[in-house]
Amino acid sequence: MSTVTEAAFDVSSKKYFIIGGCFEVPENAERFLNLLKEKGYPASKLSKLGRLTPVCYNGYLTKEDALAELSRIKAHDGNAWLMAK
Repeated sequence: MSTVTEAAFDVSSKKYFIIGGCFEVPENAERFLNLLKEKGYPASKLSKLGRLTPVCYNGYLTKEDALAELSRIKAHDGNAWLMAK
């Protein structure tokens, strides 16, 4: 499996993020990031929260857009959640 680490979108321009997981072990964050990218999401790792690295499906400018997509994602990933920066 190839490793894809670059962000597919400009994280700094977004305010809301759909988080798929937070990982203490960097390799686990990388593995999940690659899984989301293989599924077609413009996923990215975000800045660490304490010891955890959040991995997001995508970032959004508005809360409404983020909540609409979160609803779709929760249909197959019940653990996904919304984070605002």
